[in-house]
This record gives sequence, structure tokens and C-alpha cells, in this order.
Amino acid sequence: LVTGFIAYWLMKTLDEHNIEVMITLALVTGAYALALKLHVSGPIAVVVSGILIGNHGARFAMSANTRRHVFQFWELIDEILNSVLFLLIGLEILVLGLNPQYKGLALAAIPIVLAARLLSVAVPIGLLSIRERFTDGAIRILTWSGLRGGISVALALSLPESEYKGAILTATYAVVVFSILVQGLTVEGLVRRTIKEDKVAAAAERKAGLGDGSMHEDEVKSYDRPPPSPAQPAGSGKRAKRRRKNRR
Repeated sequence: LVTGFIAYWLMKTLDEHNIEVMITLALVTGAYALALKLHVSGPIAVVVSGILIGNHGARFAMSANTRRHVFQFWELIDEILNSVLFLLIGLEILVLGLNPQYKGLALAAIPIVLAARLLSVAVPIGLLSIRERFTDGAIRILTWSGLRGGISVALALSLPESEYKGAILTATYAVVVFSILVQGLTVEGLVRRTIKEDKVAAAAERKAGLGDGSMHEDEVKSYDRPPPSPAQPAGSGKRAKRRRKNRR
């Protein structure tokens, strides 16, 4: 946060997009190096600084021109780093090999991660459902759509060398591959099926409400309104005026 606020202050005092792009680049490298010196997570430190600059800084410290250049620069960096990251994943697998002990751990890691995701989603939704209403498939969708990717692998690769690093990398790689290939390719179908089920359930509720004689709120309001007065025929007002005039 400290490095993020320093970068925010510098960008707010300047209005030169080239310099501000370099400030964001210096923020990433500086925050990571400072985190390593303090023996804390470098990727998490960079993410926190990026959230500050990408949200608050983009709104209050950047002009429209600077914002466009900064976002385009980091979109390009993101594509390059994603390619390099998955290249490193492949190289790590070649170096580690396929140890049978790691295979068992990799297979066990997938359901464990899914169970942890289910627990982390079901408990908050269960507590919030006391006041808020959620669809029936909310827990299922949020659990299955929790995809893992580059950040998980980057955190595993950043671990110091130890006897457990190979096992952690293998388990992380298995979870990421399963997440991308299985969850990522099936989550759209799950969402569509859940939406279809919700529509069928809503139609069944409406049908049941009509069957037991109950009325919707709009129908009740329509019965409470007074009946409209009949419309007067065209020209009736003028004829009435003429009759009153003739009587006089």
C-alpha cells in the first residue's frame, strides 16, 4: 500500500503518459523487491498495489490519454507474461518428471480444492440468504466457476527451494489443468442449464398460484381500482350546450 500511494501521488502531480507508464512499471518491480526484503509475498504485494492504481489511481490520478496508454501497455505485458508463465509450467513438468507419489497427490488435490471452494461459497451464501434471496443454483455455479490459472502457478513457482516444492508444483499444475480444461469448458453449459431450471421452476410456481385461486399483486391491484367511467360520445358536450341555450 505504501508503494502504491507513492506511485499514486507521483502520477497525480504529473500529466505525461510516457512517464506515468514508467512509474507503473517501477511500482511493480519496486513493490516486489521490497516485499522480498521484508520476507512477505511478492505477488500479493504487487496485486495490492495494482488494485490501488488500477481503481483509485485510474479515476483520480490519470487523464483519459494517460489511462488509455497505461491500460494498453499492461494489456500487452499481460499477454506476454501469460505466454511465458505457461512455458515455465511446461518446463517445470519436464524437469520434475512424473513421480508416482506426485501423481497420487495431484489426483487428491483436485477434489480437495473443489471441496474447499464449496465450503468458502456455501457458508457466506447460507449466512446472507437470511436477508438476501439467491437462485437455487448460485452455490453450484460459484463453486464450479472458481477457475485457477496463472496466479496459482506463479505463487507455487515463487516458493523457495525445499523438499516439498516439487510436490506443491505438481499438485498446483494438476489443479490448474483440471480447472482450465474441465471447469472452464463446462461452466457455460452449467450456467445455461441452471437458468433453464430457474425458468421452469418460476413457471411452475405461477401455474400453482393460478391453480389454487391465488392472484398476483398486479391482479389484486387491478381489482382494487374503481371501474373506469364510460366515455362520452363525440359531440355530446356541444349538443348539451345548444339545448341549454335554446331553453333560455
